[in-house]
Amino acid sequence: MIVDNTDPNLLQQVRRIEPTAFAGDFLGRSVIQAGFFRSLTNAQERTRELQGYGVGSRIYSQTTGMEIASSYGNNTQGSVFDPIARNDGRRDNTKSYYVAIPDKPNKLFQIENQIKQSAGGNTVGVFVRNAPRGPHVAVGPFPGRLQAEQWNYYIRSLGVNNARVYYGK
Repeated sequence: MIVDNTDPNLLQQVRRIEPTAFAGDFLGRSVIQAGFFRSLTNAQERTRELQGYGVGSRIYSQTTGMEIASSYGNNTQGSVFDPIARNDGRRDNTKSYYVAIPDKPNKLFQIENQIKQSAGGNTVGVFVRNAPRGPHVAVGPFPGRLQAEQWNYYIRSLGVNNARVYYGK
């Protein structure tokens, strides 16, 4: 879930509801990451909490990058709204964002299983690879950096501290 960050004091206001909120960039605009949710219901609840403080927010799918709902007055749930495609009208089908977790080859399958079990019903790809970054678990692909950063944050919260975002194949 993101909040358009147009006010320098907004991050502190959002942190009253979500202490781990952080500022970032999404599709060329400044935003605040206000949560990572396994279910749409939980994300919608956070949207209502933020609305109670007068803060609008947008819910994006972590797997597709598509906006699901917004509290800015244009609920897009049930429609197709793809902010990545509208960004410049093109997609690069050869490169995407991933979360890479490098480790010793004998630990990779354990990490892969830990992430798959923790992710529940999420359909994000989690797989062991040897290239292009050496032995690692790759999580993704993600169409935008924000989604990859959300997953990176989530994976680190599981105790996998060497996770990092990269852009590539």
